[in-house]
Amino acid sequence: MRENINLGNAKEWLMGRIFLFLTYILALFPILTYGLRSIITILWLITSVWCFSVAKKKLCKKNNFYDNRKLYIRLLATISPYILLVFSLTYSENISEGAKNLVQMVSLLVFPVGLFLSSHRLNGDHIKKVQILFISAVVILVVYQIIHSLLNLNLLLGDLTNEELKVNGLLDRITLTNSEINKIKIRRFRKFISTLIDTHPTYQAMWIGFSLYLLIKKLINNLRFKYTFTYIFIIIVLLSWMLLISSRMPLIASCLTIMVIIYFGSFGFKTKVFTILGVLLFSLLSYHFIDTIRVRVNQAFDTGISTLKLNDKVTDFNSVNIRNGIYYCGSKIATNNLLFGVGIGDTQELLNECLITEINPKIYSWRDYNSHNQYLSFILDSGIIGFLLFVFSLVIAFYVAIRYRDIDYLFFITFISMVFLTENVLVRNDGILFYAIFNSLFLFVRENNKSAKKI
Repeated sequence: MRENINLGNAKEWLMGRIFLFLTYILALFPILTYGLRSIITILWLITSVWCFSVAKKKLCKKNNFYDNRKLYIRLLATISPYILLVFSLTYSENISEGAKNLVQMVSLLVFPVGLFLSSHRLNGDHIKKVQILFISAVVILVVYQIIHSLLNLNLLLGDLTNEELKVNGLLDRITLTNSEINKIKIRRFRKFISTLIDTHPTYQAMWIGFSLYLLIKKLINNLRFKYTFTYIFIIIVLLSWMLLISSRMPLIASCLTIMVIIYFGSFGFKTKVFTILGVLLFSLLSYHFIDTIRVRVNQAFDTGISTLKLNDKVTDFNSVNIRNGIYYCGSKIATNNLLFGVGIGDTQELLNECLITEINPKIYSWRDYNSHNQYLSFILDSGIIGFLLFVFSLVIAFYVAIRYRDIDYLFFITFISMVFLTENVLVRNDGILFYAIFNSLFLFVRENNKSAKKI
């Protein structure tokens, strides 16, 4: 009998260690291949279920952990948007496209369920280690890109090629303005790094934004930290790269989130004033001295809310008027299918059809353009019901972050909610894992963090 008990404890310990190890590996997802991410996620989920099956009776007897109604509410709120997307497949005509999208988004179900089952294996210290590993992966990714960029400076800074001029409709132009040249070179650079690491600049800008917050917080809380200069150097490198790749919304969201947290947090008046003024000064200096930022900001102001027209040429397009056209078509489709949406399988096809027939057939035929707004995406896929469920899941996240005074979670959920306004974060694995892993960790492991303070 005693041998069976010892054997059971040994199995529980071993599976717990494997689960923790796989959790740490997943924190390195920015530098893992997509195939490796999938394999580790599957193993992680299997281990999570195993840990739960081994410890279920013990946990229920000990503290009724899985009888906690709050946890079930959080789980249901978090996975219900995905479940409704699955239901939307029943009225989608393109079943194969919808099924492909659901498989790609399945991490939105896997990580909440997995951490709900086995969050007893983790605590606040483990979250900190996950954050450190994540930051390390982001630093490695950025350094890798910097090295390759330096090795290809001639390519990145060289004269515009005939192919680039042709694509941008400028082959017949004798002279080009500096603004036109800079705009094309920025596209060249962003395409170069996107191809190099197979990740869109927006997603790595999100990763960098969250990493910068964690590093700055660590530095502020440990002013006599022996690695202060190392941290400052890493912060400068990451910030410089974030400015260079010039993804607007992650930059804006980072600045606004910092100001929101400082303003509503328990900080002194001077701290609030200096922080807000510092962020504003940083924004102005970035605009004035960094070409990539200035070009993209000017582009947004010059374009406003105008869209491309049917007869517009290639030279007339930019990222802003392309987005405006997407929002026009997305809003039109959503209005006509407000209650249940068009189904996850048909959204892209209907969006393409509207963009090509009503906006510009040439430019919007280059590739598929998603809705570029996560909230709009849920309305298109599963209607106002799906949108409300998604918003409710974010409200639950904000509630937990505020109730437990979890500033890391508050920054994360505020930051990601802002980025959702202009990006379909949950349409690619890079964004899905970022949101699913950290949101689930903060949401479910919090119950086991005994140091958490309630308001």
